[in-house]
Amino acid sequence: MARRIVIPHPRGGVIDATAPLPPHMLQSWNLLGLEADRFDPIENAPEE
Repeated sequence: MARRIVIPHPRGGVIDATAPLPPHMLQSWNLLGLEADRFDPIENAPEE
């Protein structure tokens, strides 16, 4: 299960779609003391 997908568009460029974390994942992050609003691994991921 992915939270982000980046695919080439047939007419050029890319389609980049990102979904918010689902409630059960936010609950897990909170349980571990992580703050989803403070750090977003998608935003900080290196470009490939």
